[in-house]
Order: sequence, then C-alpha cells, then structure tokens
Amino acid sequence: MVALLACANRDPQAFADPDTFDITRFGGHAPVTKHLAFSLGHHYCLGAPLATLEMEVLLEAIPARVGSMELLDNNPPYRPNVLIRGITELQVRFREGRP
Repeated sequence: MVALLACANRDPQAFADPDTFDITRFGGHAPVTKHLAFSLGHHYCLGAPLATLEMEVLLEAIPARVGSMELLDNNPPYRPNVLIRGITELQVRFREGRP
C-alpha cells in the first residue's frame, strides 16, 4: 500500500472545487470540514498549530510587503517522487507598491 499525500483534501464529495487552492476554505484554526493534512485523533500532528500559524503569518506578510506577485510559470516542475510530492521551484515576480 502506498499513501499518496497529494490526494489529500481533493475529494469532490467533501470539498467544493477541490482542485483550486482556496485559503478561505477553512475558518480560523478549526477546519470547516474534516481533512487529513495533520491526521486525526491521537495521531494528530503536534506541530500542526505552529505550521498553521507560520502559514497565516506568511500569507498575511506577503501582500503587506509587496504590491503584487505574478506567477512566471503556469506549470512549475514537480519532484519526480510518488511519496513526497511538491514543487521543486516556484518562480514569481514581485512588484513594488501596495495592492
């Protein structure tokens, strides 16, 4: 058995438009719907609150510091690994000024 982490949170019966990245999908620190990002029950990740806080800080800081951000590659390269999926690099251009 192989757990494909890239499949988590993409169930169309559980999530409206599951292929779209939507930072408003969850309300605050409590998910609106069940998901497997940090596991569940006694297997719940001890680092989940810190990871959530770090992402909140990042997503608030970027728009506050740059006017806009433009994605330079619509098809960024992924790691060629079935177990650890992720983008190897994400090229963006920052423009000065407030949004």
